[in-house]
Amino acid sequence: MYRIRPKISNDVAETLFITLLIRSEETKHPEAIIRDPKAVEFVMCIDYDFFRFSEGKFSRIGAAIRVRHFDNTVMNFIETRPQPVVVLVGCGLDTRYQRLPNRKRAVFYELNLSKVIRLRERLLPAEPNQT
Repeated sequence: MYRIRPKISNDVAETLFITLLIRSEETKHPEAIIRDPKAVEFVMCIDYDFFRFSEGKFSRIGAAIRVRHFDNTVMNFIETRPQPVVVLVGCGLDTRYQRLPNRKRAVFYELNLSKVIRLRERLLPAEPNQT
């Protein structure tokens, strides 16, 4: 399997790997609060020492609850607006767009540092309603 070596050395940008690992680990849990198969796929294909962040069980649970809350909030926002626009600031490798069943009804703007966006574009090519 080909592994991608990200060119991200900024401490702020590097935090994307923490949340990615958390979503991946939560997805593999038998009683997962969220399911994010793309996160599992990305952890497997990115050449990065993820497991230096693997000690936080309660962080995993808290992050999963937060992901589920914001997924539900965005899904409800899309359902209750005639022309919804969703802006994800600091999107990292978040796959909220891919997790939402009603995503095609909204326009999404996903913002981050340029190196993060380049990695994101390699792994998650944008759909027509994503910028």
